[in-house]
Formats: sequence, structure tokens, C-alpha cells
Amino acid sequence: MIILFAVITMMFLSPLHGLDSSWFAFGGAMVLLLLVYPKNISGMMMRIDWDTFFYLAGLFVLVEACNRMRLINEMGVQLSNLIEMAPKEYTFPVAIMSILWVVSVVSAFLDTIPLCIALTKVIAVIAARLHLPLPPLAWALAFSACLGQNATIVGSANNVVAVSLTEKSGYTITTWQWVKVGVPVVLITQVVISVYMYFRYVVVAE
Repeated sequence: MIILFAVITMMFLSPLHGLDSSWFAFGGAMVLLLLVYPKNISGMMMRIDWDTFFYLAGLFVLVEACNRMRLINEMGVQLSNLIEMAPKEYTFPVAIMSILWVVSVVSAFLDTIPLCIALTKVIAVIAARLHLPLPPLAWALAFSACLGQNATIVGSANNVVAVSLTEKSGYTITTWQWVKVGVPVVLITQVVISVYMYFRYVVVAE
């Protein structure tokens, strides 16, 4: 509990010391391994699902590469241009719907957490550029990223871990099997949340 508390505290203090929170998570894990398995660390390391570990690491590297190549920023610029094409009185609802559906598609192929971190800056720019309220756009980003990730296995770390665990139990879930169920679910939930967002922030706000 002391180590867990220390790790969480240092993560919260990341803005002050400037170190990435991943260092504290990894360091805390290593300390726990040394304390719990001081004589059998190698055996414990063999039990780690390294395939999933490196797969997730690769996804995070991919998103960061897209971010550094300014691909995500360019997506934000194009999205902003798309929203600006709408008549002025419809700019706000078009912005909400555009973020909901565009981000949902992107989040099906890129891991949600790093994607949201990168897109948070993008929607802030869109809100400032088009003089729109930020909270509804933030909610649209949160909903679309969380719902869109269900379309494919690679959309979320949770999906990858779930598929890995089922394979260890003797059951195989292929990409096509997942997509056949995931895409319809995403479409239904996206329609529901689109209706909710429209009535909550457009109809009721008026």
C-alpha cells in the first residue's frame, strides 16, 4: 500500500517535477517484484504476457509518431475547416457531430488514451478558433473516443488484453469476428449519443 500510494502521489505531482508518470508506474512495479519475489524474479517475468506488452507499446509509439509528424494536428485543422463550411447558425451542432463521428472512426484504429491526449489540444484550438464553448466539444471527444474503440481489437488496450486472455483460455477471437459485432455496436451507440448531445447542448440550450 505504501508503494502504491507513493506511485499515485508522484503521478499527481508530474506537472511539478516534469517527469513522465510511466517511470513511476514501472519503478513501482519493479520494487514490488523485488519485494514479493526476491528469489524468483525470472520465473515471474516469464509469466508476463510479453506479446501483449510490446503490442500495446507499439500502439502508443504509433500514436506518438503520428502526433510528432503532425498528422493528428492536421486532422484537427481539416476538421476545423469542415466545420467552418457550415452556415454560421449551424456551426455549433456541426462541430459536435463532426467530432463525435470523425474521432469515433479514428479511435477504432488508434489507442484511445494517447489519441485523447493529442486531440484535447485540437478541440481547444477548434473552440478558440470558431468561438465555441469548450465543454460540449470535450464531451463529444470523450464519448466518441470511448465508444469508437469498441469497433476493432486495436482500438483499446482493454480489447487487446481481453483477446489475449481468451486465447490463453483456449478460445480464439479473430479480427473479423470482433468487427462483425463491434461495428454495429459502435454505430448504435454513436446514434444514441448523437441524439443525446444534440438535444442536451443544442435544443435544450436554446
